[in-house]
Amino acid sequence: GADFVDAQRGWAVGYDIVKTVDGGLTWTHLATPSGTLRAVSFADALHGWAIGDGGVVLTTTDGGAIWSSQTVGAAALWTVEALS
Repeated sequence: GADFVDAQRGWAVGYDIVKTVDGGLTWTHLATPSGTLRAVSFADALHGWAIGDGGVVLTTTDGGAIWSSQTVGAAALWTVEALS
């Protein structure tokens, strides 16, 4: 999954979490969580969520530099939407 907060800044997930600040021309690796992530959503340039296999829910309040993890009782989570 991928999410952009504007034409330049966006994040993508899968086996890694990556971020772009130039509209996707280049990507910076942010994290490699255990398991596959299926979706990512940002409310603004700082606050975001990523979800995936094993019921993992990752949250960030600094644009993705640091992610906090928790697990909910689900085999996999497939979609997330940030409300701004």
